[in-house]
Amino acid sequence: MAATSFLALAITSVAHAQSAPAQSGSPEQPGTALEAPSSEIIVTAQKRSERVNDVGMSIQALSNVALSNAGIAAPQDLVKIVPGFNSNPTPYGSNVFTLRGIGYQETTLSAAPTVTVYSDEVPIPFSPETAGVALDLQRVEVLKGPQGTLYGQNSTGGLINFIAARPTDNFSAGGEVSYGRFDAVDINGFVSGPLSSTLKGRLAFSASQGGAWQKSYTTNAKLGERDLLNGRVLLDWDPASNFHASLNVSAWRDHGETPAPQFFGIQVLTPGAELLMPPGLLAYPVAPKNNRAADWDAGVDYHRRNSLLFSSLKLKYDLDEDVSLTSMTSYQRFKRNQPVEGDGTAFQDYSTIQAGDVKTWYQELRVDGSFGGKGNWLIGGNYEHDTVFDQFRILNRDGSFSHVLLSLSPLTILNLPGNYEQTDQKIKTVAAFANVEYPLTDTLKLQGAARYTQTTRDFFGQAYDGVNGNTAFFFTLLQAQLRAAYGIFTPSGQMPGLNDCLSLGAAPTFLMGCRKDRLKQDNVSWRVGLNWKVDANTLIYANVSQGYKAGSFPTIIASTQAEMDPVTQERVRAYEVGLKSSLFDRTLDITAAGFYYDYRNKQTIGRYADIAFGTLLKLLNVPRSRVAGFEVAASWRPVAGLTINPVLSYTDTKVRGQFLNFDYVGAPADFGGRAFPLVPKLQTSVDAQYRWALAENLNAFVGGNLTTQSGTYTSFVPNANERVPAYQLVDLRVGVEAGNWRFSIWGRNVTDKWYWTSATRINDALVRQTGMPRTFGATIGFHY
Repeated sequence: MAATSFLALAITSVAHAQSAPAQSGSPEQPGTALEAPSSEIIVTAQKRSERVNDVGMSIQALSNVALSNAGIAAPQDLVKIVPGFNSNPTPYGSNVFTLRGIGYQETTLSAAPTVTVYSDEVPIPFSPETAGVALDLQRVEVLKGPQGTLYGQNSTGGLINFIAARPTDNFSAGGEVSYGRFDAVDINGFVSGPLSSTLKGRLAFSASQGGAWQKSYTTNAKLGERDLLNGRVLLDWDPASNFHASLNVSAWRDHGETPAPQFFGIQVLTPGAELLMPPGLLAYPVAPKNNRAADWDAGVDYHRRNSLLFSSLKLKYDLDEDVSLTSMTSYQRFKRNQPVEGDGTAFQDYSTIQAGDVKTWYQELRVDGSFGGKGNWLIGGNYEHDTVFDQFRILNRDGSFSHVLLSLSPLTILNLPGNYEQTDQKIKTVAAFANVEYPLTDTLKLQGAARYTQTTRDFFGQAYDGVNGNTAFFFTLLQAQLRAAYGIFTPSGQMPGLNDCLSLGAAPTFLMGCRKDRLKQDNVSWRVGLNWKVDANTLIYANVSQGYKAGSFPTIIASTQAEMDPVTQERVRAYEVGLKSSLFDRTLDITAAGFYYDYRNKQTIGRYADIAFGTLLKLLNVPRSRVAGFEVAASWRPVAGLTINPVLSYTDTKVRGQFLNFDYVGAPADFGGRAFPLVPKLQTSVDAQYRWALAENLNAFVGGNLTTQSGTYTSFVPNANERVPAYQLVDLRVGVEAGNWRFSIWGRNVTDKWYWTSATRINDALVRQTGMPRTFGATIGFHY
């Protein structure tokens, strides 16, 4: 059905195109469907302005027009148009970004991502901080493969640089208002222009309200309301011809509701505890087969209280015609307070309340120049300091984990309604880097780059009762029992209170306490590349690069101190060859790349045989693995007014050698030879749009997007309960443009495909993270 709908759209578009007059208008004007050929987009991937087709690395540059047409409102939406990119929401309320199979399925607030998000070259260190980064953009640049040489935060998968629209030389203003299904309202706008002869400014804002799309299938209650406010002030100051300053102050606050997962079965975590659990939980009805259906705990306010303040100052001083000095300074403050429904039922089997506070200072200083007009060089260094407070309040009053049978005569049951897991981390990163690009001949260019990085993490972790004393009492009994099993019958003398650390130490004493540790590591990332400019419109390149991602400590259920062990840094050595070309009188732009990654110490969530509670989650390193694949993307303009953008990616992942761990039910398994979790082998998308003139100064357009993704699993071991089936989504749009005004009607997931992006067991519940149902609406926008 989806493929048929899109084929009909494409045929109709081509039929119109054959008789359509040439299009008119400015490709630079926001709010129109026109844009320059993709090969002409100017990027700053190497921290200087270049045509994207002249850069010998895998880059996808997306203009503001392309982003608007595809309905890109947040980083996770890029899955529609970026080959090899994937995003999945975790059961703990955050999104994991993956590029070419390199992702990090971890939910700790302080976990460094494998795909780092940047705002105007400044790193946003942690994924939960990226909710408002897509405001008022000029373009987005997606760089694939290890990015440890030129950018401030090492990442093994790649990076996404969101580049804000700049202040304009003349007064300009614009905005959009959208109304959609579920009473969703989106408003955004900007005002830009000169403030003096040397100072320009731009104010941008957006508001997203309403849209409660989930519906309880037992009570008809609704969930998923949006309430996101976002704003930015940009100032560009040019007091002299050789000096430029740019100030960015932005902030967002998110008071929307965290969505609930979809429940599809019970699988009791603690065998034998069924008699102690509420009968209604054991017999809970399975959710209907649609995206909207879900359930959650009654009487809980699921509104988030999250916010980010982002500020950056970029100073550039030209020392002479060839040499420039650049400084980038940033301060960021993120606050989190969000409840997350975990089990998808009206019982409190598992849910969390997550608190967090992150402060980040970032400073970069670099000098760049050219070799007398032949080639260029860059050297610099950066420093980053993060302080991260991360707290999970675990609520599991009704779960099997929380019912402890102390005695049959008389019957004594100890209920453990929940507890707290909390970490404090201080992270210091220091780096020095250099990049050289030099032409060997008129058509052959050599590139080389290296970065030395040292990262130090100071960690303090604790698990404590914090509720009613039952958990602390249980750990006192458990400690005595474990000590007795090792022949130690003397009391430990520990009687923890509500706020004392409960995590058990090593045998045979099992002394309870907090975990204090330090992880200090360094590495050298590098890249060597060769670019062959075959002709003015064709580039062939080959790269070998090596990148790292820092190790980290988890915020995790920590009945023992060993569960807070860190993972060490991971390493990817990447081999890539690629082609970029403009063909047929520059009506077809095509890029293609093949890659192979040698992956060492991949960081992942695995499981740990807990001495008291069975198999629990734990951070682990996979010693050896590999990724191989290819990507193809094109932009085709066969006739005036018609643009077709197909993309395809194939990614094959594999654990090499032996890797012993446990599956999701706690059975030991060898994951050797298995594919990575949540990495589809095949991803494709086609975005097509046709635009034609109806009358003078009046144009119409029709377009759509077809996205497909092959099936995968949420864990290394394929099984029915963690299966993520293949899916196909269709978006459509149609509208008119009159002068500075634009009106469109759009639909997303128009076939109302029921799909999900992950599935697993959370405590005793089997749950899915479903996608969005069919949505539709209208948008009116203007540009002055």
